Amino acid sequence: MMTARKVRASNVTEFSSVEAVKQCATAGMGIGLLPEIVVMAEIQRKQLTSLRWTGPALDIATHIVWHKDKWLSPAMLAFFELLKEKIQAA
Repeated sequence: MMTARKVRASNVTEFSSVEAVKQCATAGMGIGLLPEIVVMAEIQRKQLTSLRWTGPALDIATHIVWHKDKWLSPAMLAFFELLKEKIQAA
C-alpha cells in the first residue's frame, strides 16, 4: 500500500518489545505497527492515535516458551491445555 502511494520509510527500526515501539511513537519518533489491544490505554489517554489499516490482513505470531525442567502450576497447565484445544480447533 505504501509503495503504491510512493511512500518510502527513510528509517526502519525493529524492536522485540511492544513497550519500546509505544515509547518511540509516544516520543514522536515515527509510527508503529501494533495490535490495537496493546495500545488501547495510550489511545484512551490520547497519548497515541490509531490509524485504520486498509491494506491486507496482517497475521501476528505468538510464541509460548517455558523451561523444560521448571515446575508448572496447575493453572499454567490448564492454560496450556486450553491453548492446545483452541489451536487444534482453528
